[in-house]
Amino acid sequence: MPLTIDQWQERETFLLELQGTRSEIANALSIVTRLRRGTQQETTINGLQVLDQQLRALGRSANGLASEFNGGGVRQGTLYGPTPSQRDRKMRLERDVAVLMTEVERLGGR
Repeated sequence: MPLTIDQWQERETFLLELQGTRSEIANALSIVTRLRRGTQQETTINGLQVLDQQLRALGRSANGLASEFNGGGVRQGTLYGPTPSQRDRKMRLERDVAVLMTEVERLGGR
């Protein structure tokens, strides 16, 4: 059964929002890197390292979700997505990124 226009638009919106989250993570990582280079305080450096690791984990999760949804190579993606599980994962990912962005800002980013 072919996809309807609404289904195509839903897929596109999901992927565009997910790409926005991935871009936000990349931006946060570059801010954290800049902050790490500009500080000498041990506690700040340790906090930034933890933040860096958390952001990288979220980046891997976002990339995995995009790959699962879109497919790649010989691996088929979701045909009629996004599924409720994928929506939930994206929502949790966005929430977690927002929390970490607050922490980035607290440590001097933006």
